[in-house]
Amino acid sequence: MRISSEIDVLGLDLDNTLTFRIRRLPWWGLGFLAPLLIMLPPNKPMLDIIRKFRKSGGKIIIISSRPRCFMKFSKLWLRKYKVPYNKIRCVGFINRSLRKLQVIQAEKVKCFIDDDYGIRNFLKENEPLIKILSPLV
Repeated sequence: MRISSEIDVLGLDLDNTLTFRIRRLPWWGLGFLAPLLIMLPPNKPMLDIIRKFRKSGGKIIIISSRPRCFMKFSKLWLRKYKVPYNKIRCVGFINRSLRKLQVIQAEKVKCFIDDDYGIRNFLKENEPLIKILSPLV
């Protein structure tokens, strides 16, 4: 995957995009499992891509469906693996496709990478000018 030089703002999902594959966690278990999120392995091919993108002067916005209360754990994970980013937004589970779209529009994201097929399709239908990609694995 190569990010075009015309793209100046890149948006990325966190789970299963920057982190390696995890199953969807049940909502009732999230409070107990939140500290374990720091132990998720990174998706190294994706990290390589965003590091190159950032070196070329691009802006990186991480837009996750994690609840806002997970922001601390998310930032610790990003720091642990030295992930370059400008902003992180946790939009939560409810209406996540619409909330991700709102952040994408507000931040003027030109390309968005997400593992979720449903979110990718929603974004393609509602914001056709944005390039929507699946992550490398």
